[in-house]
Amino acid sequence: MRDLIEPEAAALAAQRIDDDLILRIEAIVDEMKLSQDPAAAFHLNAQFHATIAEATQNEALRHILQVVADMLSPLQRHMYERSHENYRADQEHLPILQALKVRDANKARKAMHDHIGIFSRFVASNYARPSNCEPAPPDLVGRTS
Repeated sequence: MRDLIEPEAAALAAQRIDDDLILRIEAIVDEMKLSQDPAAAFHLNAQFHATIAEATQNEALRHILQVVADMLSPLQRHMYERSHENYRADQEHLPILQALKVRDANKARKAMHDHIGIFSRFVASNYARPSNCEPAPPDLVGRTS
């Protein structure tokens, strides 16, 4: 679901973003690079995606993205806590930021698509096989997406 919505949100954001939001996203990415705290990185990642949603200037899309983020939040929090050294979203956020800075909708769409794909593959390879993963957090049991 994220791969259907977020790349299009990034493309729309690239067309509508203002300089203040670009500076805010840049600060988030910079802070993520320096962060050694998994909880902080988790929250910064959420801020990064929420700020892109804000840049779309589309309240319906922003709301949908927030609902999706809320649904994935327990998994992402768990992932950051267990895999912070192995998964660094800040590196994937750079091409998205660069595309937003030059207001290139196609590059923003592709960069977000790539980011969501890397995240999805990381989760699948590290959390989907019972042989190498811990039990899902209690608030994820029974959920489907």
